[in-house]
Amino acid sequence: MVENKELPSLGHLAVQIGFISKKQLEDCLIRQKSEKVHRPIGQVLLEDNLILPEQLLQLLKLQEVEIDKISHLKKLQREAKIFSQLIAKWNYLPENIIQDKLESYLALMDTDQTFFDFLIEEKCLTNDQIKEILSKHKKVTMYCRSCKKLFNVLSVTDSKYIQCPICRGLLSPDKPSKILEKDAELFPSATFKNLRDSFNKCKIQIKCVICFTEFEAIPDKSNKVTCQYCGTETQVN
Repeated sequence: MVENKELPSLGHLAVQIGFISKKQLEDCLIRQKSEKVHRPIGQVLLEDNLILPEQLLQLLKLQEVEIDKISHLKKLQREAKIFSQLIAKWNYLPENIIQDKLESYLALMDTDQTFFDFLIEEKCLTNDQIKEILSKHKKVTMYCRSCKKLFNVLSVTDSKYIQCPICRGLLSPDKPSKILEKDAELFPSATFKNLRDSFNKCKIQIKCVICFTEFEAIPDKSNKVTCQYCGTETQVN
């Protein structure tokens, strides 16, 4: 699926679209490496007058779409590996069949199909069996340092990268105190609406001084925000 697929380079996207030539990109990369102060490739292209500000914005948005797509596929990939372990754990299929089906699923480069649906389509498991497997597995509790809340998370490993359903930050295995428990595996329900709304109120709208992209962010303790596109830090007044 996306085992070794790299995140899209902004420079290579500029070449693919036709904003710059391959030779221009190579020259910019050489110049970028030779500089004492690192500049993102988008900043190099802009300051060297190879692209316009609106073209940089277009590239950043395109890059964001590609990154989201790869992230989604990697999430499906992780879920497939976890579920395959659950199937083996509860002896629903022979290990050789599980491995064969997992490899076939991971070979798919572009899909929104979950591993559950893939196994149903392949007539390996039924929908009831999948629900039964999930219900048998004991969930673990993980903590969100931003929201200060606890969540139940489905996992068969000692650690797992899971997003908080409220703020989308990474959950931690730490359990400082029991405040609230909800299923982080499920889409946010109506019970999360007020929490999400209050979290969103902390966000501010700001424009990056380097790539000129407008984005929402929450200031850190030093009242700074980091551009999610080019990585530039900006002090908020």
